[in-house]
Amino acid sequence: MKLAFSTLGVPGMPMSDVARLAAGSGYHGVELRAHPEEPVHPGIGADERARVVGEFRDAGVDILTVAGYVRVAAEGPTSRC
Repeated sequence: MKLAFSTLGVPGMPMSDVARLAAGSGYHGVELRAHPEEPVHPGIGADERARVVGEFRDAGVDILTVAGYVRVAAEGPTSRC
């Protein structure tokens, strides 16, 4: 059975440490929590994204998904299409 975990359980941990933790603990994949307070978030650039992908690839760990914080029903200004 393949195993994966979410970085929700390791808040703020550098991605290089997450990759080592996952590989060293026998995990095959991770879900990255994408929040402005985390190392991976929508504001990072292409170079940083490529570096993170490379770290997980080198560790033999798949990035399964990126968990975002979409606010579909949040209060605030709206617009009509």
